[in-house]
Amino acid sequence: MPLSWDDPNVQIDDGAHVARSAVFEPVDLTGSAQPIVIGRGCRIGPGAVIHGGVVLGEGVVVEEHCVVGKPEFGYAMGSRYDGHAGTCTVGAGSIIRAGAHVYSDVVLGEQVHIGHHTLIRSAVRLGAGTQLAHFVCVERGSQLGDNVRSSPHTHITGGTVVEDRVFFGAGVKTINDKSMVWRAGTPVVLEAPYFAEGASIGSGSTIAAGVRVGRWALVGSQSLVLRDVPEGVIVVGVPARERGHRPHPDGD
Repeated sequence: MPLSWDDPNVQIDDGAHVARSAVFEPVDLTGSAQPIVIGRGCRIGPGAVIHGGVVLGEGVVVEEHCVVGKPEFGYAMGSRYDGHAGTCTVGAGSIIRAGAHVYSDVVLGEQVHIGHHTLIRSAVRLGAGTQLAHFVCVERGSQLGDNVRSSPHTHITGGTVVEDRVFFGAGVKTINDKSMVWRAGTPVVLEAPYFAEGASIGSGSTIAAGVRVGRWALVGSQSLVLRDVPEGVIVVGVPARERGHRPHPDGD
C-alpha cells in the first residue's frame, strides 16, 4: 500500500504537484527509514516510485512509472547488496522521462535529462546539462561530466569516465572486461574506457576495455576501437585506424 504523504519521512515543498498514484517508499529493505525531499515546483507523475534517500531539487520533473532511488539488492559485480538506501540527489530543473530507473547513491546535476526507459545504476555521477536519450544504460560507478550527450540504445559500462562535452551516437557499446571469465564469486579485474573532453563516438561503435579516447578525437560509425586514440585524431574501421585529424572547435 502507498504510504501516506503526511508520513514524517516525506517532505513535499510548496508548489510541488504529486500524482495520486505516486508511491513513496522511505523504508529500505534493511528496515531503515530514509527521508524523501520533494523540492518546490517538482512534478511527480502517475505510478512513479520514490525511494528513501531521494532529494529532488527545485522544479524537477519525474514522469509516469519512473523509479528513483532504488536500493541495490542481491549479487552484482563481485559484491552482495543488502538493499540499504543511500542518497539519490537530482539537481534543479532536471527531467526524468517515463519509465526510467535511477538507483540509489546517484548524483544528477542541474538540468540533466534522462530519457524514456533509461537505466542509471548505483554510484553514477552525471554533470550539469548532460542529456541521455531513451534506452541508454549507465552502469555502476561511471562518472559523466557536464554537457555529455548520448543517443538511444548506448551502453556505458561500469567505471567508465566521461569528461565534459563528449558525444555518443546511437548504439555505442563500451567494454570493461578483458578476460571474459566472469562467474559469480570469481574475482574479476575490470578496466573501463576513458573518454576525454569533447570526444565524439559514432553510432554502432564498440570501445574495448582500457581504451582511452583523447580530447576532441572522433571515432567513425561502426568502428571497433582496440587501442588508444590520441587527441584530435579521427579513427575509422574494424579495427579502427587513423584517418586524419579533427580541428579543435575552440582553435586550441
